[in-house]
Amino acid sequence: MALNSKRMQTFFNEFLITTSTFLNKFMTDCETKFFEFERKLNRIESNLVIIEAKLSSVPLESDNQPSTPAPAPQPEALPMPSDQPSSTPDESTTQTDSQQPIEAPSNVTVPQQPENTNMIKISESFLYKKYFKMLKFGVPEAGVRNKMNAEGLDGNLISDPNLMIEKCPEDDEIVDE
Repeated sequence: MALNSKRMQTFFNEFLITTSTFLNKFMTDCETKFFEFERKLNRIESNLVIIEAKLSSVPLESDNQPSTPAPAPQPEALPMPSDQPSSTPDESTTQTDSQQPIEAPSNVTVPQQPENTNMIKISESFLYKKYFKMLKFGVPEAGVRNKMNAEGLDGNLISDPNLMIEKCPEDDEIVDE
C-alpha cells in the first residue's frame, strides 16, 4: 500500500518543525545555564581574591617572633603630608617585622602645590585605584599594605586617600575616555 505523497510530505514537515523547535529550545536552555554558571564562577573567583587578600594580611608566625599579634598602626604614627618634609627617618620608615621597607615610586610626591594640573588624588590614580577599591570591599588595611609592598609600591600611602601625587600616563588615558 503506497502512502499519499502529500500526507508523507506533511508528516516530514511536522517532524522537521518539531525537531528544530526542540533543538532551538535545548540550545537556549544550555546557553542560559552556561551563563549562570559563568556568573557564579566569576562571583566565586572575586570572593576568592578577597579571601586571599585577607589571608595574606595575617602574619606568619616564626620561631624568632613572639606569638602575640602585632599592634595595629595608630593613625597618629603614620607620616602626615605637610609643607615641610619630615626630618625624622623613624616615622617614615617604620615597618613591621614581616615587611621590608620598599622605596616609593618616583611619581609620588608630598602635596605642596594642589593647584598644579599635573597632580591627582592618590585614590583616583590608575596605580592605586585598585587598592582603595579593595579597602572599600572590606579587605583589611594591613592586607592591602602587604599587597602594595609585594607589588613594589609604598603601603603607607594607603592611609591618606586625599594625598596628591603626580599623574602617570595611564591617568591621562582614563580622563580622555
